Parts: sequence; C-alpha cells; structure tokens
Amino acid sequence: MPRPRLNRTLPLAVVGLAVLLGGALTGCTDSQAPAPTPAATEAPAAEPIFASDEEALAAAEEAYEAYLQALDQAASDAAGNSSGIDEFVTDSQVKDSLATLAARGLRIQGTTSYDSMRLESWHESAGAASLTVYVCLDSSGTRVLDASGNDVTPTDRAARTPLVVGLLSDRTNPRVPRPNESETWRGHDFC
Repeated sequence: MPRPRLNRTLPLAVVGLAVLLGGALTGCTDSQAPAPTPAATEAPAAEPIFASDEEALAAAEEAYEAYLQALDQAASDAAGNSSGIDEFVTDSQVKDSLATLAARGLRIQGTTSYDSMRLESWHESAGAASLTVYVCLDSSGTRVLDASGNDVTPTDRAARTPLVVGLLSDRTNPRVPRPNESETWRGHDFC
C-alpha cells in the first residue's frame, strides 16, 4: 500500500544520543611510563518508547478505542458538551465538529467502532512518539438524530470508511498516544 499523503505532515526525527568522552592528563617522566587512562564510555542508550511495531500498534489500538468511546459519549450530548474528550484527543477540530453538531440541533446515537487497524509507521522524537495507522472506521452502529429525536442519518453515508490516522504522545506520557489528525484515505479502499 502506498504511503498516505496527509494534509499535515508528522514530524520525522530521530533522537540523538550524547556520547561522553573523557580526557586524561598524561605525564611523562624519564623513569616511568605513563599510567594507563580509563577508556571513554558511552552514555547508556535510552529505552525506546515502544519495543516493537506490535507494541506501537497495540498502543494505537488502545488509544483509538478510548477516543471513539469518548467521542460517542460527547456526540450523543444534545447540549454539545465535549469536555470529556479532551484527554483522548489533541486536535481542537473534533471539539469544533461537536459544537457544529450541537448548533444544528443534531446528536449522534450509537457506537462507532473500527474493524481493522494497521500500523503504517512510528517514530520517536524528543521523548515522544508519532504514529500513523490505517483504520477502517465502522459507523454502521450510529444514527444522526435531530432535536426531536428523528433519524436524519444520510442515506448515502458509507458504513465503513478507510482513514489514515495520526497519533502523538508527549514527554509526560510517551507510551500513550492520542489521535491528532484523521483523513479519509483517497487511494484504493482497503476496508
């Protein structure tokens, strides 16, 4: 599968390791050879945030599942209260979308899920992780309701949507990434 082209690029950087070099003074005398100096040693390498691609994917799956649950809860609130989603997402666009739903008198009822997720890539930078995953979002278990409770779900809405999702962690909790962008995949439908 080709690499996705996102509207926003994720930072790609490699964490550099510092190497400590020791210097030693050597003295010379006529009667004695200089004493050997200890060899310089490298600083211990930092543990990677994820030990494997499988561990990175598991973290992405856990984070995305928690995000979908929080999103369903927030989207079902007719008043547009989105405060419960803050800890699960980094993008303010989600909160703006929820506010737009509420302003139109709409809410979403049901459960959003995904039926598959594949890791595209992950990188570490400055003690945080950046992940990109392919997701088949399943919205077949949700309905859009108006203020009177009438089902106004678009009849042409796709039940499954292929997405490219970006997740980021921060230095305070590097093993817990949070969704920060989501784009519909424009290539071959992998769902």
